Amino acid sequence: MPGTTVGVYAGEATAGTEVSSTYEGRHITLLETELIHPFRASGFVNKGDPVIICNAAVVAQRGNAVGVALSTATALTDYIAVDTEGIWNLTVFSYDDTGAGSAIVAGDPLYIHDGSTAGVGATGTGDATISKRRNLVTQIPFGYALGAMVATGTGQVAVKVHWDPRQPMDEYALLVGAATDNGMGIIVGDAIAGAGVLGRGLFIDYDNNGIKTGAQAESNGLGINMDADANVQSLYGINVYTAGLTGATINRVAAYTCYMDEVAGTVTGASCIHLETAVQAATIHDYISMRSHALQQGMLTCRSGGDVATYFLVFDPAVVAPCEAFAAAGNGDYSIKCYINGEITYLHTYDAA
Repeated sequence: MPGTTVGVYAGEATAGTEVSSTYEGRHITLLETELIHPFRASGFVNKGDPVIICNAAVVAQRGNAVGVALSTATALTDYIAVDTEGIWNLTVFSYDDTGAGSAIVAGDPLYIHDGSTAGVGATGTGDATISKRRNLVTQIPFGYALGAMVATGTGQVAVKVHWDPRQPMDEYALLVGAATDNGMGIIVGDAIAGAGVLGRGLFIDYDNNGIKTGAQAESNGLGINMDADANVQSLYGINVYTAGLTGATINRVAAYTCYMDEVAGTVTGASCIHLETAVQAATIHDYISMRSHALQQGMLTCRSGGDVATYFLVFDPAVVAPCEAFAAAGNGDYSIKCYINGEITYLHTYDAA
């Protein structure tokens, strides 16, 4: 079945037929309706406009192809030549994803906004406007700044246009020859200061909008499948290491933290941590394994009711003895001292010896 014609490029031509235009395909020719361009009162693309290529008259159906229009349209049926490379003076907005101003320096990657806004957008959120905003839900890589601009500015900057792919959906990495190696590495130096600032090395905004049924149907913000075909000392799904933490005052350090907001929908069960295992062959088989390299104030503590702690279970060798002799007849040889709703309670144990 032949493909759909885009611009002047027929999909039904014989396989292997060359269809490139000027400069080995750098210049391409498309219909006006196949271009997302900045808002114009006329509704038509103008010469010098940054553009995104889309399916005819459907701005939501666009890929990653960008460029600069080489002529002005006067009708929807006009064919427009587009340069997909080069250096162009273009209007740029010095704003980032926070909505705050962000100064542009030479070499900064710049992104173009899609056609979802259908308007001008004063801070880089209008149709086909260029800024430092990089949320790939609405932004497409456009090129690199060859000039500078102060934060919250709007003006012309030389831009090296480059048709670049979005971040990869799939990546395969083969690790060889190094004691420590990464399939993908992220290094973040967070120097943003201020009240209420939330810094994230990796942020995933996951929203399930599809009905999933069946025993194994699930949605995962982060999914990890693990396997090992050779011996390894430890196999961890997630391994967190905090080194030093010197020179800083920190209220709490946690390798893992979970906050679940009030549930408005129908939920059968909600758990910050849900554990399941079908391990049969392991020499040591447990749900939670803890090892302390130094004296801990509590191996396992729970608190309820905000800042004031109500301890449900505390193993605290420094303050509360984890096991205390319980002499009453018939109640076992030892007990684990617990605090339940503010009351001291003992979990009884039995010395098999």
